[in-house]
Amino acid sequence: MKAVVSSFVLMMCLSFIGCSGSNEMQIGEERIVERSTPEVPSWISIPSEEKDGYFYASGQISKAKDRSFGMIQANADGVKKLLNTMTNKVGGTVAQALGGANYEDNDVGRFTQDVVGWISDTYKFRGVTTPATYWEKWMKKTQSGVEYYYHCYCQLRISRLEYDNALNGAYNEIKRKAQSENNVKNEEAAKKLLEKLEKQ
Repeated sequence: MKAVVSSFVLMMCLSFIGCSGSNEMQIGEERIVERSTPEVPSWISIPSEEKDGYFYASGQISKAKDRSFGMIQANADGVKKLLNTMTNKVGGTVAQALGGANYEDNDVGRFTQDVVGWISDTYKFRGVTTPATYWEKWMKKTQSGVEYYYHCYCQLRISRLEYDNALNGAYNEIKRKAQSENNVKNEEAAKKLLEKLEKQ
């Protein structure tokens, strides 16, 4: 009987050791240890989109040593992507409005840059909100021990109304500048864009 008990205890010990060994991290192995929400949100894989009257952009930063710093960097990346979305949108609008009106591609490009430059100014880029954030804490086995880092994500959005208001301000500012410089071409371009914006 003692032999049977001893064999059972030995088998249990070997089983425990085997299970423990299988969970031991190898050097270079990475593993997630914590996340801000139970489920990974779908928006983190969508760089930018327009839906339901809003422009959305998701920023991210990988392997940040500090979570707070990582979220700041993710927010900055989101702003950059949101501006890229708006730049593409403005470029299409300007090209459509000025097409066939004796404007060269360079003129359209410069006008687009002026508009985006105005609305991206810190004091004029209003209405941007952060409806969602997400982060993951990871660990990595190294030769000297274990190191931790964060993957951080930030979703930004601006309403179509705020976007149109920003465009309105940009077009009016360009028109005033053109008038002060007697730049008839830019003044006419701004007027056309203002008219197009009012008809939307």
